[in-house]
Amino acid sequence: MTRDERGKEVNAAKSWNTLGGMFLVMFGDLLLASAVCAQTTHYVVPVNPGAAAPYTSWATAATNIQDAVDACAPGDTVILTNGTYYPPDRIWVTNAVTVTSVNGPAVTIVDRQGDDEGCFWISHSNAVVERLSLTGGGFDEGGGAYIEFAGTLRDCWVYENYSFAGGAGVYLHEGGVVSNCDIWNNWTDSDGAGVYCQEGGEVVNSTLHENLAYGWGGGADLDYGGVVRHCHVYWNSARFGGGVSVEEGLVESCTIVSNSNYAIPSTSCGGGGVQIDEGVVRDCFIGFNVVTNSNAAGGGARLRGDATLENCVVTGNVVWGSSSRGAGVSVENDNNLVFNCRIVNNEARSSGNWGGGGMFFNYADNSYARNCLIAGNITTNYSSGAQTYGAGVLFYDGGILQNCTVVSNQLLGAGGGGGIHHTARGVVENCIVQYNYDDATLQNHLGTANGTWRYSCTTSLVAGVGNTDADPLFADPGAGNFRLTDPSPCVNAGLNDPWMAGAADLDGNPRIRTGIVDMGAFEHDPIALKCTLLGEPRLGWDRMDVVFTGYVGGANTTITYYGWDFDNDGTPDLEGAGLAVVTNTYDPGFYGVRLVVSNALGETASFTQLDHIRVYPSVVHVATNGGSVFPYATWAAAATNPVHTTAATRDGSTVLVSNGVYKLAAPVAISDSVLFRSVSGPTATVFNGNGAVRAFVVAHTGAVVEGFFITNGVATE
Repeated sequence: MTRDERGKEVNAAKSWNTLGGMFLVMFGDLLLASAVCAQTTHYVVPVNPGAAAPYTSWATAATNIQDAVDACAPGDTVILTNGTYYPPDRIWVTNAVTVTSVNGPAVTIVDRQGDDEGCFWISHSNAVVERLSLTGGGFDEGGGAYIEFAGTLRDCWVYENYSFAGGAGVYLHEGGVVSNCDIWNNWTDSDGAGVYCQEGGEVVNSTLHENLAYGWGGGADLDYGGVVRHCHVYWNSARFGGGVSVEEGLVESCTIVSNSNYAIPSTSCGGGGVQIDEGVVRDCFIGFNVVTNSNAAGGGARLRGDATLENCVVTGNVVWGSSSRGAGVSVENDNNLVFNCRIVNNEARSSGNWGGGGMFFNYADNSYARNCLIAGNITTNYSSGAQTYGAGVLFYDGGILQNCTVVSNQLLGAGGGGGIHHTARGVVENCIVQYNYDDATLQNHLGTANGTWRYSCTTSLVAGVGNTDADPLFADPGAGNFRLTDPSPCVNAGLNDPWMAGAADLDGNPRIRTGIVDMGAFEHDPIALKCTLLGEPRLGWDRMDVVFTGYVGGANTTITYYGWDFDNDGTPDLEGAGLAVVTNTYDPGFYGVRLVVSNALGETASFTQLDHIRVYPSVVHVATNGGSVFPYATWAAAATNPVHTTAATRDGSTVLVSNGVYKLAAPVAISDSVLFRSVSGPTATVFNGNGAVRAFVVAHTGAVVEGFFITNGVATE
């Protein structure tokens, strides 16, 4: 017997013999051809006193997996029966051998018992390890398995392994494939606790969960190459890239959810779902990931330069800390691209001067967000001494937003920029920025003097070429449909850019349909039936007649049915043909309106405009025994809590408060020209702050408060 480069004994017939070398080579080739054809099976059992090479029956089965592997010719198979195997060393599979089991990983376990070597070393293009559990491995790299250049690990469970230098579960070096594996509860002092790809390798159709890396990539780390495709990545943690960290690699068609960052106090961390440096993440769902630390960035995704995030849904992610930013996506440094993404319902919670519930840009020259929907994001300030900014987008320094729709975002607490905030620089082009709020106040933008706006739609109007403050006439904003209808002023109103040639919009349709690009993320479709509505007047007192006009568009606009739901309660109030223009009378209240239409081809379209009509009562009532029916227009419907009247008033309103003692849990905030008075004077009308709050916060020169006994109030600020 001779030994190979690892000191392992090998068959002399496979070695070069200087005497008669030509004969041995020819003889070896014949043996190889015969072995490949035969494809011998070698057997392994946990205990067998009768073990005998070459282990080709259960009666002579090996008890040491390496012995069976070493007995193989190329093309052979090693098969393990049920049991737990405790190999004395790492198992080396360096030729065309398949190592498998009878009944799968649940009952076939290779356990290194925490020794200082891993379970398997795989290094051959036709080497396969499958249907096993790999656990207890501990090594510098590849506690569960190390794949060098080539080889396949498939249908395995890889769990509770450790590595000092990366790849606690699996380490792929310049190649190899991990397929259909469940990889969990591995940990490393370095990077890639679940899987580490160095300069190559592919992970497909696998599940990576509950892995912990103290560096980069809790689930997987792609370092100068590698691919993760069709994988489910969840409950992993790392300082950077809790789910996946990508450097010059590709992550595609994955679900990356509920990952987090391993937080070291007073240090930075980021990329709860993914962190991307010079890599690409596309066609992924990135949701409900969390970054919590004093310096936290990119709850869903963090792009650090030359990075691309494409065709992804980024939702439900959170950053939380004194300097938290970019709950959905944080874009940092140059040459990043966020393209065709839905960035929705993320939240930045900060006690410092940061924010960016949807997106955050910093030092972001030549970094773009294109064709993105940025909606429903929140920035929350949880410190009384700080300001937070940009619930939709925060341009901290640089960044370019092109053909994005920024809607329905909200900033809560001190700060500003419900839609977009410019701290320094930042370009907004071909965008629609509407229906965003700072607390309850409409505020689409702040700090625009620090940035550049062009060919964009927002209220109030921003200076710049091609900008408009007209209603964009979305198809159905109440239902989250922010596509454009035929009368929209945003159709054919943008600026064509070279990148649009051959590009698709957020729906996958051509970015330019009729010669000039539309504003926003969705290019208008002139073929499909669509509708919208507009009521006039939309604001009034006590009782108001409103004239509604229904607008339709598409290839066939022969409308056979109109269904008008004037209070959006789900039941049509007026329906039939020929009802394009109708009138409805409203009593005090706030009303959404819905229109449904059908055409001669049987196509149907609908449009809902929430909070479209507001009829304020000229007198708002408060009584201890009221019915609390908004907007409190009668004594029977009176509010029982004076605080609730704020939403039912505007400039010119009167609030009448009946006799009684009103114990307050919050101050009554008056920010309009409102007369707020009691019916019977201070002896009969008591506002009690309960030793916890002040009674009133008055913030308008035309506001008047009269006729109250105010007691037991406390100034909290």
